[in-house]
Amino acid sequence: RCTAMSSLMSFTDTTTAKYKALLAECLLHLGRKATRWAEDHGAELGRVVPVMPSELNDRQQDNWWPLFAIAETAGGRWQKKAEEAATLANKQNEEESVGTRLLADIKTVFDARGEDRLHSCVIVDELVVMEEAGWGECQRGSPLTAIGMANRLRAFGIKPRQENILSVNRRGYRRGQFEDAWSRYVADEGATDARTAASTGLEPETESLQNEDHSGYENAANPYEQGGLAGIAVKHYGTGRGEG
Repeated sequence: RCTAMSSLMSFTDTTTAKYKALLAECLLHLGRKATRWAEDHGAELGRVVPVMPSELNDRQQDNWWPLFAIAETAGGRWQKKAEEAATLANKQNEEESVGTRLLADIKTVFDARGEDRLHSCVIVDELVVMEEAGWGECQRGSPLTAIGMANRLRAFGIKPRQENILSVNRRGYRRGQFEDAWSRYVADEGATDARTAASTGLEPETESLQNEDHSGYENAANPYEQGGLAGIAVKHYGTGRGEG
């Protein structure tokens, strides 16, 4: 277990610039100071039981425990700074986890339908009926809307645009808009494996979507040291749930 920090996932063939010698020397100096501090306060760190933010669940508290122990031992402003950092990081990680699951499930929709363009309302209608995905009650107990989907996708640089499909002009998406994000965040095996990787570690119980019969879709509008689319009803393009 660890404390997760957000960063942009790179492609496997991406190269990055190396640390400059000056920066490396600076980090080495900070590392020596941190080592000395830990040696001087080791006994105290072993006894301290820090007060953890109630906003964090048990696993998150386990992950943040060492940093809160250091902050409490250091005293002063560090306790408050640790709480602010943990709360903010937890919120960002939760938002990114939801966004990654959304990307994976949208890929499932595109793969199952075999189309390059889909209206927002069609994607949403199919997401909300995915078993175990949670999109049917993800907005304060209400189903995902096209606007809600657009808001989540904005973090990945994906925005809806007008698409004329079967003589119906609505806001929607093209498969090509997702390719970059899918390459970075979605496992090749598909939405089920990606959802598992982005979740808390529990094994999903969703059924495989690969063998479902979609023949009726034509021209239709779905603590600390331890350690889819089955049953979719055919819908017309006007079902909506909000444009986005």
